[in-house]
Amino acid sequence: MNATEISSVVKDGDLITMAVIAGLAAVPLAKGIFFLIATRRQRRKEFLEFWRTDSLESSDLWLEEVIQHGYGASVPAELIRHVTRLSWPSKKLRRLALSADFLQMDATGRSLTWSLRRRRIAYRLELEMLLSVAGYIVLAVLGAAMLITGARQGLGEGITALGFGGVFASAACASFLHFISLVEARSSLAIINDAARDGLWSRLRSKQSG
Repeated sequence: MNATEISSVVKDGDLITMAVIAGLAAVPLAKGIFFLIATRRQRRKEFLEFWRTDSLESSDLWLEEVIQHGYGASVPAELIRHVTRLSWPSKKLRRLALSADFLQMDATGRSLTWSLRRRRIAYRLELEMLLSVAGYIVLAVLGAAMLITGARQGLGEGITALGFGGVFASAACASFLHFISLVEARSSLAIINDAARDGLWSRLRSKQSG
């Protein structure tokens, strides 16, 4: 499918179809969000019931399991003990739970850093974020075009287009979620380490002010 064929697919009627599909998809999404909020509240209540004044001295297994129950993330005991001894531990522990897969203790054992070495270089991290956004846009457009094409052809003839459309749409969602995860991890890293955010916009502002 080339650019001309893709552009011919998107017509007024197809836009209405896309809006209806998006509306139907929003219903289970909203229910899932409300369920997630209620579950987090219950987990927080139970977490506070489990937590004790000497919890940091407990075994690594117990500490990791309690944090996983309370925050829904698997965090090494080493990171848990480090963060809980910092200022504002509740906020920083929540941020750590959001980005635990991306962060680890540095060589000094006094602060956190990126798990992958290449992300410790600012421009490489920003390039990865940029590629994630670009991939999302391209895959989303291709996925929408393939789904519309398959819908217009019917279930019999359009099954292949629908299948590829679903794959492209799933890949687009994964690419966008990766971008969001990187943004959150970079923000969490700065908050936990009490450091200035090392984003492109922050560097440009510092140069202008200087």
